[in-house]
Amino acid sequence: MDIGLVAGVVTIGFIHGVLPDHGWPIAATYGLSRSRTWLYGTIAGLVLGVGHLISSVVLVLAYFWFSRFAAFAEGPWMRYIAGIILVLLGIHEYRNGGHGSGHDHDDSHHDHAHSHTHEHEHSHEHSHSGAPSQRGILTRIRERLFSGGHRHLSDEDAERGLMALGTTALLLGFAHEEPIQILAVCTGTAYCLELMLIYSLVVIVAILVPTLLLIAGYERHRETVDRYTPYLPLLTATVLVSMGLAFIIGVL
Repeated sequence: MDIGLVAGVVTIGFIHGVLPDHGWPIAATYGLSRSRTWLYGTIAGLVLGVGHLISSVVLVLAYFWFSRFAAFAEGPWMRYIAGIILVLLGIHEYRNGGHGSGHDHDDSHHDHAHSHTHEHEHSHEHSHSGAPSQRGILTRIRERLFSGGHRHLSDEDAERGLMALGTTALLLGFAHEEPIQILAVCTGTAYCLELMLIYSLVVIVAILVPTLLLIAGYERHRETVDRYTPYLPLLTATVLVSMGLAFIIGVL
């Protein structure tokens, strides 16, 4: 297994897990609300991470199942497709800033509520034109499940307990873009399952470490992460484009 490929997957996994909207502030909130803070904070962080791991493994199994019926996936030219997909994902990550705004934890829930309301009102206005809806069934299902697209964990999830945290993390694992990025890597290598497991383990660590830091230092560490969060999508985009170009020129 190429060390550069592993390094790229580790970087993507770490950025994925350390983003605040992936749940570690909520895991810390859950721990701080219990008498045995460190124990419950650790358990909550592990539950979130394992939820993401399960969803990632399911995606890989689905990829393997599809590959059995797609002989074209074995062609040597697949690395070019993988490279192009990774470059496009990197451009998408850079232009859209990762998972969007909402990393300001004081007003994030209000911001999301406003943006979702605006989107629904906008689509309602167009419905009067008599044209059929352009949204696919998967989009409608995703909006129904995640309240308008990309749902984030909230303090309410922490109040509902570990089961709610785990279930939400599992569903969010399918909604986030990062596992799809790893699947794009899978297209150009034979180590798909191994890379996804490495990615998932790094995500667990990246969720657990800031959870415990937040418990130890309260808001001070949270503000530090928030200060650097806007730069993370650029780093992710750089890694994706670099890996894509490496596939195309045959380095990986």
